[in-house]
Amino acid sequence: MVGSDNYKVYAWHHDGTLVTGWPKITGYDVWSSPALGDIDGDGDIEIVVGSYDNKVYAWHHDGTSVTGWPKITDDWVFSSPALGDIDGDGDIEIVVGSDDYKVYAWHHDGTSVTGWPKITGGYVSSSPALGDIDGDGDIEVVVGSSDYKVYAWDCSGTTGNIEWGTFHHDVKRTGLYAPLPPVPKVISVVTDKTNYTLSETVYVTLEINYSAEYPVVTVLELELKEPCDTPDLLYKSPWFIMTPPVFQWNATVPIHINDSMWVSGGWHSFIATLIEPNTGRVIWKDSACFKIDDLPEKKRVELETP
Repeated sequence: MVGSDNYKVYAWHHDGTLVTGWPKITGYDVWSSPALGDIDGDGDIEIVVGSYDNKVYAWHHDGTSVTGWPKITDDWVFSSPALGDIDGDGDIEIVVGSDDYKVYAWHHDGTSVTGWPKITGGYVSSSPALGDIDGDGDIEVVVGSSDYKVYAWDCSGTTGNIEWGTFHHDVKRTGLYAPLPPVPKVISVVTDKTNYTLSETVYVTLEINYSAEYPVVTVLELELKEPCDTPDLLYKSPWFIMTPPVFQWNATVPIHINDSMWVSGGWHSFIATLIEPNTGRVIWKDSACFKIDDLPEKKRVELETP
């Protein structure tokens, strides 16, 4: 699938023959890159793309228009759409920028998402990216603008329902509508449950699984991210060596939330990071979110060095 300066969006089979119902005609050049996903939950793929005619188009796989589309902005749409459930309603929303200084978000039926569009100070030719950048388990929308700023908005949807999260689908820019093969985690962190109250104990399990042909010197850090606050360092190990071919280590840490320093109630996250001590390069990072319903406390953690 590709847009063209001849105002059309093309779809070809692998053998070069046109897909039935395509190409589709817009009102001007198509520099936006199409995004693919099942936006209406019918089990089939829809195609969403912007055009220099100020519109954003959505078609079913057979080339018929999705009900409620196209949508009209006030300027060119060079931005490429992202598709994901940003409001947590279980449906897929379409997020895209426009040269009218705005970032739009529509439901699959073309109605605007509450609180959108967002206004920036310049053209939004950049393509939005969806992901959990603060470790709270929710989706954030990140996009650049010609006002020299990068914007990030917090949303209520979860990262488990993203159809097309960034330009060309994924961070490898594959442009493929398919799940990426899983990347083995070097470090993982999990809690024994997700909701706690004052006087309970959080059991945090850390696990390292490193497979490589060469050793790596690293340091393990464990942080606690509180609501609306920067992470607090709970533990930092001395440096150690992850030796090939396979290095494995795990530990379960009890953290009594009614001892020592006070923290606020709400959603928190433990963040485990492996860092090269000489360069500061992050080898891997993982997080686990949990909720405290009272006004609990935390205490400093002591771990046996891996």
